[in-house]
Amino acid sequence: ERLYHPEHNHLKNQNLALKENNLYIKVEGSKFDLYFDKGSGELVDYIYQGKDMINAGPKLSFWRAPIDNDNTEVTHNYTDEWKKEGIDKLRQRLDEFKVVEAEKNHVQLKSRYTIAPAAKDLIIKAELKYKIYSDGEVEITSNGEFADQKEHSLPRIGLELELNHELENISWFGRGPGESYPDSKRAAYIDLFTKKVGELHTPYVYPQDNGNRSDTKWLELKNRVGAGIEFYNSQEFDFTAHCYSKKDLEAAEHDCELPFRE
Repeated sequence: ERLYHPEHNHLKNQNLALKENNLYIKVEGSKFDLYFDKGSGELVDYIYQGKDMINAGPKLSFWRAPIDNDNTEVTHNYTDEWKKEGIDKLRQRLDEFKVVEAEKNHVQLKSRYTIAPAAKDLIIKAELKYKIYSDGEVEITSNGEFADQKEHSLPRIGLELELNHELENISWFGRGPGESYPDSKRAAYIDLFTKKVGELHTPYVYPQDNGNRSDTKWLELKNRVGAGIEFYNSQEFDFTAHCYSKKDLEAAEHDCELPFRE
């Protein structure tokens, strides 16, 4: 995954500054500042021209709200299996956080984690690397493995982050305009789409994970004046974007109970 401000082409040939205190590591560019929390190893702030772009994240995510197809007793009740493994209660422990490289035109940091639920056998060893370029681009690579070297079923593997609520205008090049999944994506076509984030919600009778867009090549979210963040990947990717959290989705019994969060 990569994220950067759309005006990155105007920031070339600018040097980066690396600053550090007991709490944070700061990567400073000509028009942007990135803050990493030394206690969690996470990117916690992306500030462009004095404006916060993110509220939290990116963070590895392995859970989502259950869907109807997870819980058909005819095949298998995956939700019960996943909850028995403790996947809905995974906790992340930082094992290492360090600066790998610090050059004038890029800085690389690495975070290593142990991710596991309490009193369960499931243990995930994972790593996130951040490479920050002088144009404001952040290249994120991740890898991980199960500590027991066995196969385990997971509902999702992805990165989750919370953006500034003003970034409500979303555009993507991929399948749309409605949601699409591996078993239904032929019903969606590939094009450039633009919507409000709130319009990506699919109102199922019983609230569940929804709104996935697949085979995405490029994605951006902007505020009303056109500032925002763009995402792309070396391969096509899926994404969801909502005005509520997955905890909100899992707790709701009716669509009208879902909050609109800022």
